[in-house]
Amino acid sequence: MYVSARRRIPKSSPLRSSDNRAHAAKIARPKVRNAVPGQLVLDPRDRTTTGTWTPPGPIPPALREFGRFPNVQAWLPGDLILFSALTPGWTSQAIIHGQQRGGYALEDARWHHAAVYLGDGVHVCEASLGGVRRVPVYQYVQTHMLRVRRDEHLRSDERWLIAMNSLTRLGSSYAFGRILSLARQAWQGYWRPGNKLPLLGMRSVICSELVNDSYSLVTGRLLVTAGSGTVKPADLSLTSRLADVASGWLSI
Repeated sequence: MYVSARRRIPKSSPLRSSDNRAHAAKIARPKVRNAVPGQLVLDPRDRTTTGTWTPPGPIPPALREFGRFPNVQAWLPGDLILFSALTPGWTSQAIIHGQQRGGYALEDARWHHAAVYLGDGVHVCEASLGGVRRVPVYQYVQTHMLRVRRDEHLRSDERWLIAMNSLTRLGSSYAFGRILSLARQAWQGYWRPGNKLPLLGMRSVICSELVNDSYSLVTGRLLVTAGSGTVKPADLSLTSRLADVASGWLSI
């Protein structure tokens, strides 16, 4: 006897509705980690905007042509800003690959740079190859994914003090030697007991240490106690002391 494999759908069934079928298809789509409500990760490739930003003065023509700027009204002084380049240069690639090799998941290892937001709507304090400097975030908006994190339990005065403490390191040199030592440690594995970096040349600093030091001077606590002896951007991505801040793009 022949039995049809097709199932009869009553006319009253919601599956008869094309709207419901479309809705079901949306539900069935896999979730993407970056597609988080509130845009916890700001991606330059995302053209969604939630309002308008008026520049406080002249801005780079390339940024004006890009047409979007982060909603910095959601940011607070002392916030951590993490950066991940869409097309990393060789230094950024080395940091990303070193963090992965050392044992971090890609979702944390991909963050290769960190800075302290200064609360003025434009500037961050960072430690880059040129040393510790105060720079506008303009240069990162078009080319990097941005992620904002903060300790939600801080008072307003503590947030401003973190920003001010980062500025006390202006002019400090970048710790190139520490980067090379971290690369050696990555090959051995950051998780291995005894694989720690000697804390030499403390006046020199890398980006993630600048953030961690500025925070600890104000709060008396470390954001991260790194097993390797040096705080890395991946540690700042991973730490549970900080919460991600929902932001979004504004049109220029």
